Amino acid sequence: MKPTWQTSDGGVRMYLGDCLEVMPMLLDQGEAMILDPPYGIAHKTRYGASWRSMQLAGGGDTEIRDTMVSRCELYAMPWACFGSWNVPTPPQARAVLAWDRGPAIGVGDPSLPWEPSWDEIAIGGRGWKGSRDEGVIRGHVVATPRTKGRCHPHEKPVSLIQYLLGKLPLRTICDPTMGIGTTGVACVRTSRRFLGVESDERYFAIAVRRVSSELSRAPLFERPIIQREFSH
Repeated sequence: MKPTWQTSDGGVRMYLGDCLEVMPMLLDQGEAMILDPPYGIAHKTRYGASWRSMQLAGGGDTEIRDTMVSRCELYAMPWACFGSWNVPTPPQARAVLAWDRGPAIGVGDPSLPWEPSWDEIAIGGRGWKGSRDEGVIRGHVVATPRTKGRCHPHEKPVSLIQYLLGKLPLRTICDPTMGIGTTGVACVRTSRRFLGVESDERYFAIAVRRVSSELSRAPLFERPIIQREFSH
């Protein structure tokens, strides 16, 4: 399958389509996977705006997550998968980290006097390296309301993905549900190759802009000429 957007040397390749159809053809080209699957969001925020109007494709179950994790295990690839307390952790996980979102406001159940302020990160596969850090990851925050620049309900800070990549001495990273391209930006900043898939054209367009902008500031490869096959 031909990439929808890529750099001239193929170091960054992004596909607009269904990851269940596209990613199986790409996993044999990758070395690790960062996955933030859609689970669906049912509650309105205190700001009056509802992320439900931005419901993500595939958010009704864990099929995407389970399929991608199983394929990583088949390919013996290390993987990290974001999740939440109300979604069972993948049984293949070897560890579960907690990401402290800090002041970032989660949607959660507005009838309760607490807001969800942390996410799970399931860790699996082989190939993770580095010092043994705490299982609670702090200090990586993302803007909360869209008025401050947030444009995706599951948006993650680039610094958090960079932290995870720092534990992977590997070159090519796959993201089957890349959203607005945060993992792609982190790969550019850490000189890694990136293979990403997104099914929503709106988010794909944002991912293209973000990764292209990052490449223009800090080229990942020797010839950072951009080959565009997608316009929005």
